[in-house]
Amino acid sequence: MRILRFLSQNSRKKLLPLVFFIAILVFVLYGVQNATDNSGRLQYDFTLRAIQRALADCYAIEGYYPPNMQYLYDNYAVHVDTDKYFVLYDIFAPNIRPTVQLIDRRSLIYE
Repeated sequence: MRILRFLSQNSRKKLLPLVFFIAILVFVLYGVQNATDNSGRLQYDFTLRAIQRALADCYAIEGYYPPNMQYLYDNYAVHVDTDKYFVLYDIFAPNIRPTVQLIDRRSLIYE
């Protein structure tokens, strides 16, 4: 009997606004999460491009690649959020472009 009463026309009308609210809330939360993920990817790409640009500028101006990342920080105004990223800088010779890897620290937590 209770089930029949719950499914009555009157009860459905009362639950309809609640169902719509929950659906809207789910879509909003999904949108916020998606925007946050996209923002993180953009920041990662921007940081890596800034490092690559500074490497090219250094080579064009000075004729050699910097010996370490600290040189880029000091002379080419490169800023890397070290709380978010590890920077792996591997240089073979001053006239060969170094390998630069930017590793997201948050990805290391989940592995």
